[in-house]
Amino acid sequence: MKIYFYGSSDDCIEVECGETCDVSDEYNAYDCPGWLEVKTPSGDGLMVFAHYAPNGFPDGTWVLGVTLLAEDHPLPDWPISYATAENGYSPVLIIDAPEDVIVSEREKEGARW
Repeated sequence: MKIYFYGSSDDCIEVECGETCDVSDEYNAYDCPGWLEVKTPSGDGLMVFAHYAPNGFPDGTWVLGVTLLAEDHPLPDWPISYATAENGYSPVLIIDAPEDVIVSEREKEGARW
């Protein structure tokens, strides 16, 4: 299943995967980066990072990327690609993940941004 992540406005991370799945949602990233876990029930997965116009990047654009869930937890071999979002100010991160994947927001409490 392909999952699409992109920034919307200056405060939302959009997650879409079409009509046949239940992980589509919108997450708050107002005035701070957003971290989303993309994980299967068996624990395989990765983290998606999204930040609107961080210092040193062009005004009005989003930055999206991926990282490990934790130290010594390798990235899965899921195909990952990028495109430009229809809104013109965000990339779209496209992950071809297993059907049983769960997307959830990483707790921001105590995080160092």
